[in-house]
Amino acid sequence: RLILCVHPAYQLCTRGRSARCKRDSQKRKGGKIIDEEDLKQTNGWGYNADTEIMFPMRVAPKLREARGRAWRKLVDRVSSESEASLSHLGFTLLFVRLSGCLTCHADSYRAMRGCTACSIHAIRRFRGDDKDLITLYERAKDEVEEYLQATELSKSEQVAEIMGEGS
Repeated sequence: RLILCVHPAYQLCTRGRSARCKRDSQKRKGGKIIDEEDLKQTNGWGYNADTEIMFPMRVAPKLREARGRAWRKLVDRVSSESEASLSHLGFTLLFVRLSGCLTCHADSYRAMRGCTACSIHAIRRFRGDDKDLITLYERAKDEVEEYLQATELSKSEQVAEIMGEGS
């Protein structure tokens, strides 16, 4: 088992302690004990296995209890949908925007904490109520639907042009 510091500038060493951490006393008291299998090793740096490029839908059920009743209903409804459904894509877009997934990179604090912790933090710090979140979700879902329709139309136009059916 390794004891890792909770702040972003840590590097694993052979002793299982943070080689770069200057908060050793804080690490011993408030550090998180995890198994080595939970980390992916790359050049001595530990990366959280919970980190992905964009919001993963596997995190959605863990967000259920973060807000009120309306939010729980939305999470239950979206989680029960089939994979890559319009609801899943809209929910993912909502969290990409709320959590700032586009600005997250491998050595950022958010990436080191993982997608689950980042998403829970993002949903808890949202200042609006559940109705505002649901409205944002519906807008994101509508944007995804519009994009898919526009892309589908342009693909069919391209196929028609390639086949010589275009004017």
